[in-house]
Amino acid sequence: MYYGLKGPEFYLQNPVFWLKIAAFVAVGLFSILPTLRFIQWRRAAAADPTFMPDRALVVATKRFVHYEGIAFALIPIFAAMMARGVGL
Repeated sequence: MYYGLKGPEFYLQNPVFWLKIAAFVAVGLFSILPTLRFIQWRRAAAADPTFMPDRALVVATKRFVHYEGIAFALIPIFAAMMARGVGL
């Protein structure tokens, strides 16, 4: 940002930039729960080959993965908006 062509003023004052950063943070936050559950399920499956995760946990985990995907899809959209000068 500081060494780019547009300088920090362009980014720090652009609300679309902050939306892009918020989407990036959301991706990271939404990935915590599924990652922890996948690790837990993998360990449980290694200890017991007949292990099946609880259906309600699977549904909740899928929901977080979908939210993560939506937030991830917003990042390039916000980048394209910035490239076109939206938010200035």
